[in-house]
Amino acid sequence: GAGPIGCMAVAVAKHAGARYVVITDVNPYRLELAKKMRPTLTLDARSQKIEEAVKKLDMKEGFDIGLEMSGSPDAFKDMLANICHGGKIALLGIISYTAIDWDYVVFNSLTIKGIYGREMFETWYKATMLIQSG
Repeated sequence: GAGPIGCMAVAVAKHAGARYVVITDVNPYRLELAKKMRPTLTLDARSQKIEEAVKKLDMKEGFDIGLEMSGSPDAFKDMLANICHGGKIALLGIISYTAIDWDYVVFNSLTIKGIYGREMFETWYKATMLIQSG
């Protein structure tokens, strides 16, 4: 999702050297805000799938890392289907319930992690400093 945390994640991923950074949302206003963080692509999840980004960027296997921030079961499934073998997923959005194809996760050696701990003010401060430093 292209909310405040998703937009900060774009900046952090770029700062960390990610080759491609793609952000999705269903809200056009949020997607416009996300463009200011200069991701490689923004996708309107109402009409576009992550697979389109994989093809457009001529990627062979999909993304190495996925960050799910929206809490949308459909967004999670779309991301899961486009993570490469050995990829890592962090779930930051709270997904109430969704079925997961565990065979796919196991046989593709995917790592899925949730969030833990809350150092909110310290985290926001660090993220703000990263963004301000360019």
